[in-house]
Amino acid sequence: VPKEGGVLLVPNHVTWVDGILLTVVAPRPVRFIAYADFVHHPRLAWLAKVFDVIPIKADGGPKALIQSLKVAREALEQGSCVCIFPEGTLTRTGQTQRFQPGFLKILQGTNCPVVPVRLHGLWGSIFSYRGGKFFWKWPRKWPYPVSVLFGPPIQNPQSVEEVERVV
Repeated sequence: VPKEGGVLLVPNHVTWVDGILLTVVAPRPVRFIAYADFVHHPRLAWLAKVFDVIPIKADGGPKALIQSLKVAREALEQGSCVCIFPEGTLTRTGQTQRFQPGFLKILQGTNCPVVPVRLHGLWGSIFSYRGGKFFWKWPRKWPYPVSVLFGPPIQNPQSVEEVERVV
């Protein structure tokens, strides 16, 4: 992860604690992009404010979505490290889901690199969807070995598939 300047982290999305893990291991502060419903939830709003989360208003129509992407682009231009989970949802199978193109729209015109991130070893934890439910299951082992792998920055990615392949 570059120490300075705007950079977009694009990890796979396995559990509800992925953002916390990235916050702990990233070498610099991270601004996450999250659905507005989570950002404005009464129990989570204070946390979203502390971490300056960028809300995505997916249900507000195309104009609201474009405005959210613009805010994320401005954060990159101001030198922030921004993170978006390009799958758009947590995996329900343990496999990486198809990446959505929104992250390319955020990058457009910024000349900021993308850093692919692989969260590994989290599937099956109590925070994953394994077994058809979140949280309410016993851990299969303890401690749970987890890896967070940062790939080399990709400058000006040409397609969603290019970045998805690397992750």
